[in-house]
Amino acid sequence: MTIDNVTGARIVTADGRMRWISAEEESELFWAIRGGGGNFGVVTEFEYQLHPFDRNVLSGNIVWPLDQARDVLEFYAEWSAGLSDELYVGPALARLPNVGDSVIMEVVYNGDPAEGEKELAPLRAIGKPAADGVQVQDYMIMQTSADAMMAHGVRSYAKNGMVREWSQGLVDTLIDAFDPRVFLTNHVAGGAVKRVGELDTAFPHRNAELMLVFVTGWGDPAMDSEMIAATRAQYAAIEPYMGGYYDNIEFDGEGSDGNYGPAYERLAKIKGQYDPGNLFRLNSNIEPAA
Repeated sequence: MTIDNVTGARIVTADGRMRWISAEEESELFWAIRGGGGNFGVVTEFEYQLHPFDRNVLSGNIVWPLDQARDVLEFYAEWSAGLSDELYVGPALARLPNVGDSVIMEVVYNGDPAEGEKELAPLRAIGKPAADGVQVQDYMIMQTSADAMMAHGVRSYAKNGMVREWSQGLVDTLIDAFDPRVFLTNHVAGGAVKRVGELDTAFPHRNAELMLVFVTGWGDPAMDSEMIAATRAQYAAIEPYMGGYYDNIEFDGEGSDGNYGPAYERLAKIKGQYDPGNLFRLNSNIEPAA
């Protein structure tokens, strides 16, 4: 996770002070911003730990028609648990030009492409893909692939939720609740994410296998109510399989105390120290402790 690779940050707090924070300097505030969202100030600079990475990586999307979604998702639910750290494969459901309603697997392999091809082979053997764009290519192709969908000026709404484990009920509900107006995507967790302690940062969802993200984008303001309602309806159908959310792409941000679980009391205390008047409140808000 990005927050596991932040080594320092420059932040303006509610009192107007500019502070440099890190594990050695104002460590409680540094802990809080790594998972606590925009509750503590305005960050003007991040310092990151970097990792070697080949610019050209095995990456791309494999797409199947939606009528194959059950086979694809049931296979993925079992197969994905044993993937190497080098391989990222994440599912999505969407209506695509030239294909129609689809199940999509986003693939990135950070390693020897030949080894990645071998590990990916069982997924490619499922059903009959309508398209397979996985190839060695510049990582920016994947990095920017969704930019147009959420370009400047596009009206949008999003919700998300954490999933701890795959189940047959989840697979069935993902398919039954599909709405072509909503792009259902994810961020896969597990792996290295789980190897960080639950309270080492303020992000308490280390045991989630993935985060489902429900996103809509449209252009006509007259469609606001319709598109927001569609997103919320799909989220509500799948909500029984989720618990907690990632606050930076949660447009409603309700129940922050429940979302942060065992981290909330400490976050509220830090909030009370640095923002007792709750200036930074237009978010998944953490109420300052008295």
